[in-house]
Amino acid sequence: MTTAEELQKALAEAKAEAQDQREAFHIALKVAEELLDLGKPEVRNRQNLLAWGQLEVTVELLRREVHNH
Repeated sequence: MTTAEELQKALAEAKAEAQDQREAFHIALKVAEELLDLGKPEVRNRQNLLAWGQLEVTVELLRREVHNH
């Protein structure tokens, strides 16, 4: 196999791996969104609300980033 063929094969493998990683990330993000919907804390103290709010903001920012690309 020539160097050009080897590079083409390596590039194809890298693209396939990147696609697999993107798909896995999309699945993980969807699961995180669903868990946030299901798991709102019952105890409404300030610390729980702040932590939950941070999780919601993080997931929302990731969702926006994913949908922009």
